[in-house]
Amino acid sequence: MTTSSDTAAGGRPIRIAFTPVALILLVVGVGLTAWPSGQVGIAIAGLVLLWAGGVIALRPSGPMIRFGGTFFLASAIWAALGFGFPASFNRWPNDDAVSSGGGVLPAATLTDDRYKGLVALNATVRSNGTQFVVTNDSTQPWQDVTLAIVGADSQEYDFRLPELAPGQSANAAAIRFTTAKGGRFNSLRSKPRTFIVTADIGAGGPTGVYAVRL
Repeated sequence: MTTSSDTAAGGRPIRIAFTPVALILLVVGVGLTAWPSGQVGIAIAGLVLLWAGGVIALRPSGPMIRFGGTFFLASAIWAALGFGFPASFNRWPNDDAVSSGGGVLPAATLTDDRYKGLVALNATVRSNGTQFVVTNDSTQPWQDVTLAIVGADSQEYDFRLPELAPGQSANAAAIRFTTAKGGRFNSLRSKPRTFIVTADIGAGGPTGVYAVRL
């Protein structure tokens, strides 16, 4: 299928040819970008495929549009997908974030009845105030992971991940934590007091919990 707009910059017409190859590259690129694999290389491959698909689709257009325009468009789609899909870019192992998060936050004891009887997770939590880095220090994968910020007013803000593999770190920005009604965490309005991690250990395993003081 071929379409065209009026003109591009410099009077050159923009022509789009959605060939099967271009469509396949675009679809695969979207899939790799949105897939929460936790691997930076896979996400980068998604960007490359999005760009390649755009270059092929706009091959009839001028070089500025075919290469420069498609790169900016692919980058915008890549960022929108990566940050828009839950746990996609947020599951990247981020050594810089871990090191910039300061020291390991001290463990806290929970008295809430909701957590009584749960096993202890083997975890590490770091924070630089605007983001949290949680590491699964165990040898078992975590399923249905919930990260929670509890404010001084006892208001709870949650952020969920479908999975966190052994040895893997998840980087979660504080602003992405929300209440059950959708209200976002704002450190200027709510002073964080406790950070809680809960998850199912392995497939069908027990639920574990780990908490730190903020």
